[in-house]
Amino acid sequence: MYDVIIIGSGIAGMTAAIYAQRAGLEHLLIEKEAVPGGQIIKAYEIDNYPGLQKISGADLALSLQKQCKDLGVKTLRGEAERVEACKAESHAYNVILSDGSLYSTANVVLAVGAKPRLLGIEGEEKFAGRGISYCATCDGFFYKGKKTVVIGGGDTALKSALYLSNVASEVYLIHRRSEFRGSYSTLEKVKQCKNITLVTDSVPVSLVGEDSVEGIWIKKTDASQESSFIECEGIFAAIGNVPLTDKFSDIVDLDSQGYILAGEDCRTSAQGIFAVGDCRSGRLKQLITAASDGAVAVSQIKGRKNS
Repeated sequence: MYDVIIIGSGIAGMTAAIYAQRAGLEHLLIEKEAVPGGQIIKAYEIDNYPGLQKISGADLALSLQKQCKDLGVKTLRGEAERVEACKAESHAYNVILSDGSLYSTANVVLAVGAKPRLLGIEGEEKFAGRGISYCATCDGFFYKGKKTVVIGGGDTALKSALYLSNVASEVYLIHRRSEFRGSYSTLEKVKQCKNITLVTDSVPVSLVGEDSVEGIWIKKTDASQESSFIECEGIFAAIGNVPLTDKFSDIVDLDSQGYILAGEDCRTSAQGIFAVGDCRSGRLKQLITAASDGAVAVSQIKGRKNS
């Protein structure tokens, strides 16, 4: 039986695995994707991680993966389907993979991350892969010299707009509020870009086109509810994430948005199960807090083992 099984190989999961290896814990890191790193691999530039200046998300993830390998972290490629409490032993769990294989452990670290939130508007499903995207760095090159729209008000939206400003002819950044939630420094860079137009107090209504996106209808959020049309060929949604926690809702408590309820010690409602990174409840979700979560969770597990 393992001391800890870590489900998910994003920044939080790989950090937890490094700390588990260094702590001498019998561990296993379960990786679902061939390329680890979670959503961070889609970031074209990271400039807020201490000690690293202007590194891409993919490079950071691959560097961390190499560190895991060099340290001797034990990994397994597979998808965890569920976690079940062992009836034979108290506070021990079985992790069952999609292929039916089973692994027993005293502790579980859930580092399952999140996925982009859908807009939920007319035409979104119709134009999936034909004009609407949820990753500017993945699909931005398809819109070289074209008009694009980014929807959102956080750092992801701001950085997506900046990235597209170097590719597209025009970028419209649509946000439902008058103030943006992203960092001040990133917003200032956006405001300085001549080909980025800020469209505030507005929300998307529907996508228009025949075989691909040709434009988007938006409306004001104020009393006027005034509608307007923006001609464009690419729509990039960046309105937040949905945690990938459905498979574990029967064993740990979730909040109203589906995030796993856990405090700064990363302890969940189930003894011996910890939540780290983007799937954990809490306001701040950054690379540095994800890495911190991984370290904190393993320190808790080490303490339990030694007690």
